[in-house]
Amino acid sequence: MGKRGRRNYKKALTVVVTALIAFLCVTLGTGYFWWQQIYSADNNGDYPTPSYDNDGEEEEKKELDKDKPTIIMVLGLDQRRNEPARADTVMIFSMHWETRQLNLVSIPRDTRVQIPGRGQEKISHAHAYGEVSLTKETLENFLDIEVDRYLVANFDGFENIVDILGGVEMEVEKRMRYYASDVTIDLYPGQQRLDGDKALQYVRFRADAKGDLGRVERQQKFVKAFIDEAYQMRTIWKLPQLLGELSQNVRTNMDLGEMRDFSKRIQDSEVEEIKTTTLPGYTDYIGGISYFIADEREKRQVVEEYILWE
Repeated sequence: MGKRGRRNYKKALTVVVTALIAFLCVTLGTGYFWWQQIYSADNNGDYPTPSYDNDGEEEEKKELDKDKPTIIMVLGLDQRRNEPARADTVMIFSMHWETRQLNLVSIPRDTRVQIPGRGQEKISHAHAYGEVSLTKETLENFLDIEVDRYLVANFDGFENIVDILGGVEMEVEKRMRYYASDVTIDLYPGQQRLDGDKALQYVRFRADAKGDLGRVERQQKFVKAFIDEAYQMRTIWKLPQLLGELSQNVRTNMDLGEMRDFSKRIQDSEVEEIKTTTLPGYTDYIGGISYFIADEREKRQVVEEYILWE
């Protein structure tokens, strides 16, 4: 592979790994685009693609206005047995087109919000009640923003994707133990290579004093370790497997053209420059249920700085 190919590869992985912050969402379109660019002479264009839909939304998808930030809602779904899928991970990406800067805001899954037609409940429940459209409406009302696009991934492919990479090297900061009927978390502290199963345990653990906030911190830490792993040159030979796995576990209403444009805008950005934050607030018990209560003043500051760029 020549220098140009290596540069294109690094740019592609920058986009690919950035998307994996949101449980491997954006990569499918951008990775698909760059794979075609690097190997166009050896393929017939027959590649897996993400599932495009509007999830039953009645509103027509608007054209992206590049004069303002593009706001993307990202959901990581967890479905247990035959129950409706809940949003175990809720994030907002905001892309500033002029500066090519990308921001990421994590919304704790226990955040107490007003769900239209349901009252005050946890943000994670919105998807179980009305899937993407209700979650989108809930977040728009809660943050006073307009979501332009969405990306939805489930946990089914998470373990496989990590295993395809050969695991992720990172330090587990402490002993993590949690047992339930459908969840087993059993990790020892120290530097180690986490396979898909252990990586999923790590990013889902929240049985400590920090609760969901600690879980969000570990997710962001895992992303950094994942970036280091994905930037290895050997990853390029695994892109077809990664794309195939993603195509089965990702839904979006972004088309390939939009994702290609999105990737081209951030291809020269450094992943380390991505600004990340978590919605400020505190934990409280209401009616015997633990909620994360957002600090209204600080919430507005986060929205203005990280999402609306005001």
